[in-house]
Amino acid sequence: MHQKLARTIVHEFIPPLFARALDKLRGRNKNKTANSEILSNTYLAHELQRLSELPRRVPTKTSLLGRELLTVDAASVLQVYDFYFVKGSCEFTTSLKKPKIIDCGANVGATILYWKSLYPDSEIIAFEPDPEIFELLTANCKDLSSVTLIPTGLWTFDGELEFLANGADGGHIAEFAEEVTEEKVKITVPVKRLRDYLHEPCSMLKVDIEGAETDVLQDCADLLHNVENIFVEHHSFIDQSQKLSDFFLILENAGFRIHIQGEEPAAQPFIHRPVYNAKDLRLDVFAFRN
Repeated sequence: MHQKLARTIVHEFIPPLFARALDKLRGRNKNKTANSEILSNTYLAHELQRLSELPRRVPTKTSLLGRELLTVDAASVLQVYDFYFVKGSCEFTTSLKKPKIIDCGANVGATILYWKSLYPDSEIIAFEPDPEIFELLTANCKDLSSVTLIPTGLWTFDGELEFLANGADGGHIAEFAEEVTEEKVKITVPVKRLRDYLHEPCSMLKVDIEGAETDVLQDCADLLHNVENIFVEHHSFIDQSQKLSDFFLILENAGFRIHIQGEEPAAQPFIHRPVYNAKDLRLDVFAFRN
């Protein structure tokens, strides 16, 4: 009966790609007992259920990704779990044993755990502007080797900008949308130029900076030849120019091939477009070299 239960849970909750990633994170022994396998898979099923039932912006901790992770928002962790670990949407290949990965908008570090599951010896540079979230990012990555954490946002100059922190994964530069609510607090954060980190080869550049992506990539367009793969979450704010042509031209001029996936596509876009966090369009953009 235990074996049947284990097979059912594995089939429903652990797709093959996630199982491989989780094995790397946990360093599990191939000769593990059947009882320990049932225990770990049962925990996974229960933990997915628990996290899915938590309200947004409620601090918690979880071992869903193979080690304890502190977070301010369970929904954000579940999104990373599904997109990165389950679907493997940002898996990439390289001949380098120690590839350089730059994570712009690292939040609490769940994506860093993913990069380390792919390439344990990788060199990672990660940026996170929200000071409260950066504290958790630091705690979650304290024992990871070759990880540099930088408590800043990214923009076209070194300095400071007003920032709307929303206590989850949607904080953005204030000028993009002055939508101050009980869930959003305006603060001042330091910002740096991404171009200063692109003078050497980079195997993966992840850019999830809530609307600043076009300006930041334009500022370092002449250095993108050093990047092999780019994943960008592109955001369009409802009261701002979309700059889609500018954004894609940057990637095309840098020699990338592009694949696009839409997040939450509208069923009737001419009539109604869902708006979340003052944005009416979110695109997952994968840019790579042939």
